[in-house]
Amino acid sequence: AFLIFPCHPTVLGPDNLLYSADLAGRLREAVASKVGAFTVYLNSYAGNISTHYTRKSRLYQELDRLTNIFLSQFPSTPGKTVVFCPLQWWETTISLPIATIKQGTPIDDRALPGVRLAAQRRKMGLEKFAHARLCLVRAGEMGFLFTPFELFQETGKCIEKLLRPLFPWPFVIGYALNYRSYVVPKRQKGTYEWFASPYTSEAEPKLLEAVRSLLKSINVDRNTFPKD
Repeated sequence: AFLIFPCHPTVLGPDNLLYSADLAGRLREAVASKVGAFTVYLNSYAGNISTHYTRKSRLYQELDRLTNIFLSQFPSTPGKTVVFCPLQWWETTISLPIATIKQGTPIDDRALPGVRLAAQRRKMGLEKFAHARLCLVRAGEMGFLFTPFELFQETGKCIEKLLRPLFPWPFVIGYALNYRSYVVPKRQKGTYEWFASPYTSEAEPKLLEAVRSLLKSINVDRNTFPKD
């Protein structure tokens, strides 16, 4: 089973020195037990969706509380059977514009760590962020776009809309194929994510255009999808 959940999977704080899968691990275990099948956790577009606003503590007990809330909303009806074959994949490399310096004012104190992170990255070099790989996987009716970014929900929804004409079940996956930080919406400015992102405001349009180009270049035979 796939568990695809668009949320920062972090509850435990920086004082936790144990190797832990944090909320992602606890959710995966709980869902695997509920559905009676091995479950893989895939994080979706979670750039602006976080437990920051809902968690009550940074303790292990909070993992259980949030997991129980998640399970209480889990569908009780049998899942839909989806044809998984044929399996195909396509890859492309994209180039995104780097912002060497960002001029802006933090909108609140939560943005300050992003300012410090941006300064640290400038010292270490930003070259590795300039290029990123995308991978599109077709698994029957499902289309998975794997990206190395933390995408905002609205960006992820835009990409899902681009995928839907070719794939009845589209999914956008983040934190995959290495890690390339946030791609924030063009109008976003002054937040933690905006400062932490190494990219300019043109990165999101360039990413969406790269997805459009990738989809135009592939050949998906819709006649192989099962008929309703």
